[in-house]
Amino acid sequence: MALLITFDVAPPRLSRMVDAVKELGSWGELTPSSYLVDSELAPGEVMERLHTHVAPSESLWVVTATSPWASYGEAIVEDHAELLGSADNWTVFDWDDALSSRPRDNVR
Repeated sequence: MALLITFDVAPPRLSRMVDAVKELGSWGELTPSSYLVDSELAPGEVMERLHTHVAPSESLWVVTATSPWASYGEAIVEDHAELLGSADNWTVFDWDDALSSRPRDNVR
């Protein structure tokens, strides 16, 4: 099952959280605190495994990821994004294209 796992965890626990997420199955890093994981575990089971890495003032979300979906990000995640099914809009991040097509801000 494709799961989106996202968290806000302080550095003392962050590396342990990331390691624990990566142990759940095949994974792709969407952002430093968001992962797409292919796991046989249900969201509640994943929460049970990960909640020990979260302090009371922090957060952890485990969501079943399904289609349709949309994204703008690194191409390396594309293999894992296929777990979600068809996309409404999948745009591979390309710095050259992004910078050349972006309107100029009033920078002084």
